[in-house]
Amino acid sequence: MGTIFHVNGTLAPEVTLRVGSITGTMVSVRRRFFRNPLIQECKKAQIAQSLMVSKITHNAGTWPKLNHGEYHKFHTKVMAIF
Repeated sequence: MGTIFHVNGTLAPEVTLRVGSITGTMVSVRRRFFRNPLIQECKKAQIAQSLMVSKITHNAGTWPKLNHGEYHKFHTKVMAIF
């Protein structure tokens, strides 16, 4: 997984790709795992952290500062995980 930059230097394509990727993962995991009442909440949080947050934030430390729209899209999806 690399980083995609637009010609004008924006990270909007990368953020959109990451959000789309995590959306598919969330649908699958939510059905099988998060709705299961037999699994403890702490285990659900650990899975969310290790699987989904790591996937959406991989290599994000190398990104330049996101503009308002990019940040809002990214932040909204990260918060939706929990």
